[in-house]
Amino acid sequence: MQKVLALASESQDKKLDEDPESRLLVLDELGRRWRRFLDSDASNALVSKLSSQTGYCDRMVRMDLEFVLTLLSAQSIRQALNSSLPGGLRSLGGFVKVGNQELYRCRQAGPVLTIGSGNSVLPVLISAATALATGNFTLVRPSGSNREAVFKIFSILEEIGEEESALGSAARNMEDCLLVFYEQAGGGVLRFLMENARIGVVNFWGADPALTEISKLIASNVNHPRLSLLGPLTGYAVVDKDADLEEAARSLAEGITYYDQQLCSSPTEACFIGDPAQAKAFAENVGRKLEKVTSELPTVKP
Repeated sequence: MQKVLALASESQDKKLDEDPESRLLVLDELGRRWRRFLDSDASNALVSKLSSQTGYCDRMVRMDLEFVLTLLSAQSIRQALNSSLPGGLRSLGGFVKVGNQELYRCRQAGPVLTIGSGNSVLPVLISAATALATGNFTLVRPSGSNREAVFKIFSILEEIGEEESALGSAARNMEDCLLVFYEQAGGGVLRFLMENARIGVVNFWGADPALTEISKLIASNVNHPRLSLLGPLTGYAVVDKDADLEEAARSLAEGITYYDQQLCSSPTEACFIGDPAQAKAFAENVGRKLEKVTSELPTVKP
């Protein structure tokens, strides 16, 4: 790992003058090929494996894997970066004018270490896709439950890189800035990366006790990496009495069922704008919808 990190800065520097659009095109193609994989019979074994490890039914696992397509969409990533970076996406490839006599350019903050936790592949891929799109050297450590899916997704990137084309060349450049590895919690490599390695950013989505332990290790790192904690979020829904209450009840029930464990982010609180009788009727409807949705998406014994 020390040898890998020694090459990280050099690999990142090569991305400075690279057109960021080329990276988005690679991720977009990765998404298209992931779609083809999900539509093939070959995906059944992966879905079955993830179901047995997580306790979620095949349908819920497939829902999670299909959300990956949105994360890898060039349009989605472009919109996110244009909205969040001063100067937008173009500021990754050179100086852009952002004000009167003012130029701005975004530089990589990496190497970036993304630590996955839980059952869903989405959190770790949100961080990894963003880091790769912005030209950072990216280390991805998936969780024990989702590692097969994460490894499969990035194996498709390797397949794209084997092609002799402009897209294949861009994919190889991205591979030069990517390392996906798995090690159980408490392992020496992961601890070294957090406590001693010269890295710029650590992304982690998860809860205690892992969150507290990771925070302590990062705080002791003399290289002072930035720590981005995406802890479990409690969703909050606002429902107005004049809204489509049938649709609102169904959506709320689906959100509770899907996000409750997959992303530790169930919408457990809701504000109903109306009188108490209407609120009571709406809550009872949500309960009926929950009965229906949970019967369609049952948990299975791992």
